[in-house]
Amino acid sequence: MVKNDLIERYVYAVTKYMKADLKKDVSAELETIIQDMLEERCGDVMPTEHDIRVVLTELGTPAELASKYKSETQDCLIGQPYYNLYVYVLKIVTACVIGGMLLAQIMAAVISHTIWYIAIFRIIGGIFGGVLTGFAFVTLLFAFFYKRGIKVEGLSNGIDNLPPVPQKTNQISKADSIIGIIFSVIFTLVFLVCPQIICIAFVKNGVSVYEPLFNLEYIRQTWYLILAFGILGIAKESVKLIDGSYTQRVMIVTIITNIIDGLLTFIWLLNGRIMNSAFFDGVEQLFGENAEMISRIFIHFNKLFLAIIIFALAINCIETVVKSVKYGRK
Repeated sequence: MVKNDLIERYVYAVTKYMKADLKKDVSAELETIIQDMLEERCGDVMPTEHDIRVVLTELGTPAELASKYKSETQDCLIGQPYYNLYVYVLKIVTACVIGGMLLAQIMAAVISHTIWYIAIFRIIGGIFGGVLTGFAFVTLLFAFFYKRGIKVEGLSNGIDNLPPVPQKTNQISKADSIIGIIFSVIFTLVFLVCPQIICIAFVKNGVSVYEPLFNLEYIRQTWYLILAFGILGIAKESVKLIDGSYTQRVMIVTIITNIIDGLLTFIWLLNGRIMNSAFFDGVEQLFGENAEMISRIFIHFNKLFLAIIIFALAINCIETVVKSVKYGRK
């Protein structure tokens, strides 16, 4: 059997976005086909680089060959090579929305002492609305990728531009991207649906009172900023899933989305209306003599929150740029 880097890269490019079981079968089948074509062309003579290129060119580009194994997704809103990733991301977002919405609505119902049947109605309605919104966003995102013809590395290019088989050090872990998507969905759900769960609980005049940390009116008025945070996060992690390694595109998308994220965070968190003044009355009720010290901590919570987010975005940018430049030279 002829072992060649070009063959390995070609097989990798064709099977990169296939499911694990299909990827294994297709890889084995492709290797057999390529070996048979080389033997037919060269006989007992060792194939040259030119022979291998001719055979691979006859097979077609990776995109053309991959489409033959998934012909049912062609000529539709989202075709290959995006379809498998679209379904994958959609499942993650849907699971996060259902789980996050269920937990958030239950906590909101407990805090607001909502009657049980009204709470159930709100939970069902919230889950339905959340799933529908998540479905619409993910579908539009991947439809944009597909219809705009945004290239997937190595699939649409010729033999000379096949992607290298990534080493472990260059790969972006799927788990990391999934965690990023989960965090984006949960963050968006919490602040859009039930920001009141971030609160302080105390007893006033014999009655349990829950005071939210943030000004709920301001949070509701800035829903578009919160939604933008979720969209930027999911879009960035989706590109990482598509490329699967630290590429120039991953670097550029990460820098752009993080800069926009940082600017929107400044606008959102540095507004003087974001904090709920009644929260500090609750701190005084709950902590008594120690209330002043604790209030000083929470009164600047928005700035602390901002610093943490900006620091995380900066570290993410630096890590991505360093790895993309480092492995891009190899």
